[in-house]
Amino acid sequence: EYVEYEDKLIPAGVRRSFRVHGRHLPESVGGNEIGYSCDVYIDGNKETTRGRLTDSNSLECSAYTYTYSSTKGIVNAEVSIIFGGVEIDKPDDLEVEVYNCLLMASDCSQCQGQIDAAYQCSWCSATNQCSLFTDHCANRLDENDKTCPAPTVRKI
Repeated sequence: EYVEYEDKLIPAGVRRSFRVHGRHLPESVGGNEIGYSCDVYIDGNKETTRGRLTDSNSLECSAYTYTYSSTKGIVNAEVSIIFGGVEIDKPDDLEVEVYNCLLMASDCSQCQGQIDAAYQCSWCSATNQCSLFTDHCANRLDENDKTCPAPTVRKI
């Protein structure tokens, strides 16, 4: 039985793992968790990664680089946990959010002011794009990136 999971937010194009917490998770013989796998359904595709118990109540789905072709900034991906080739108990809301900062905001004010900080998106003035902070402007933070430029009126 699954009750919650962490690391629900996964940036597209970045290798990440996530954990699912539950109760009464089956254990493999001899402590070998090779019997677990995680199926992630995103944008019409199924990606399968290895799963392993990290303790009696937690399962880690191995790191994988998730991508999607949708033009949406956030795509909900359904997760199924497989043990011994059989899907085990899965609530309807067992999902992760795969997101792309670039698609979530088209300008600095949207990127800096409207996107929840949990997504770790930041504006890069050098490229004029919203990007994942860890990839931010090739890992360099410019003083210009801390505040948005003044708005410009282009047409009346």
